[in-house]
Parts: sequence; structure tokens; C-alpha cells
Amino acid sequence: RRRAAAPPPPDRSPASPLRPVRRGSDAPGVIAGQPRFSLQPPVADSGFQLRTPENPGTLLPGRRPAERADETRSVQAASPEATNPSPTPTSTRPLSPQEVAARQQQEREAAALARIQAERQRLRANTRDTREQDVQRNEENWRNVAPQPPRSLSLAGVYPRAACLQQLAGTAVYGVTVNPDGRVSDVRVIQGAGRDIFNQQARSQVLNHRYATADSPIPYRVSVSFRYDAANCPTLTVPSPSATPAPEGAPEAEAQ
Repeated sequence: RRRAAAPPPPDRSPASPLRPVRRGSDAPGVIAGQPRFSLQPPVADSGFQLRTPENPGTLLPGRRPAERADETRSVQAASPEATNPSPTPTSTRPLSPQEVAARQQQEREAAALARIQAERQRLRANTRDTREQDVQRNEENWRNVAPQPPRSLSLAGVYPRAACLQQLAGTAVYGVTVNPDGRVSDVRVIQGAGRDIFNQQARSQVLNHRYATADSPIPYRVSVSFRYDAANCPTLTVPSPSATPAPEGAPEAEAQ
């Protein structure tokens, strides 16, 4: 029995025979002045630019115009120009007499409060230049620049009324150099009084004191002492409960 002959293999060759590649300007897809491997003509610039919206959410479908307007305003509010708007002139109207009086009262109360706070600060204890080693150091530094041995001078300090309530006391010492005409040329603290209210008062008295004239500058070691003086302090009286008058119409207490 004879076997049937096997069919020939399919022809996988291209339908059309290969054509030789033409070279030169007559080849298809080749333009003069362009590389030979470029088969597509160059695309001319049409001027089209892709724009990116400020808020991409506005491009979503189904957005109502009102929602788009709200999102646009939110984007504008987040921009730097919106955070720093240009100042708009405010209209000023004249104040009424009542408003002027209220503003003046507020200013007076603020000034009084500032004075009270300043007085409290001056009355607080201040240990600067009060320790023994600090006083010795200040004394030596001043004597090194003094033109000659200093003269001693003691002054009674004018007691500040702000210190009356606490009945405070203290002594401040200053090194002073006086010119021949009697004017002060240099003031240096040697010992602090322990409170700024005494230090300031002592310095003021040292500067305003009248010193004697001389032929040359004279150094002075000036001590200013502060002691509580009831004569210079206001008297504080507290009403007694027994001195309170009885209301009218009340029966008098029977003597026992």
C-alpha cells in the first residue's frame, strides 16, 4: 500500500518580491535636506499650547456652575495676592464727647497702672552691689582712678513716700569726683541700698548737692542713708467698728 505524498511546505515568502531601495532624492519618504532614515515629513509648529487649569476639579463632568464658582473663589483666596490684599482706606468719623471722655479715662487708668507697676518694681529687693566682696571691689576700682585720697561726706536721704507703707530703710554709697568749679564730673556706685527706689533717690541727691570749690578736682565718698520717718509719711487710719454710726430709727442699746 502506497503512502500519500506529503504536501509541500507553505510558501512563507512575501507576496511581492523585494524591491531595491532607491537612493537619492527620488526615494519615497525622503525630503531633500533631511536625513535619509527619516520617512515622515517634519510637523510644522501649529502654535498649540497645553494649558493647565488652576482648579482641575472644574473639568470634572456633572459640576454645576455655582460649584465651579465656589472652587474658583477658594483657589483665588489661597493665592499670595489674596492673602496680602492692598490696604483699603478706612473712613474716620469724629468721636462724640462721650467717646472722647471714655478714651481719656482709659488712658488715665493705663498710665496709673503703669506707674503702680513701676513703683512695685522699685520697691522690690535688689541685692546688686550689696555683698561685701562687691563693695570692696567697687571701692578699689574707684580709688584707682581717684586723683587723691577721697573726702568723706554723709547726707540724710529724703525718704520716698512710696516706701512709707513698708517702712523700708537702706544706705547707698557713691564715689564722686568734683571739678574745681564745684560741679560733679563722675559718679560711681560703691554700695547699693538694696532697693532701686533708694538708689535712684541717693544718686539724685549726690548730683544736686552743692560741693565746695577748690583748685583741683576733689574725690568724695558720699554716703546717703534712708530711715523711716513718720513725719514725712502720710498717716493711715482705719475706722473702728465701734465708731460706725447706728442707722436712723434703730433702738439704742440699753446700758448694762
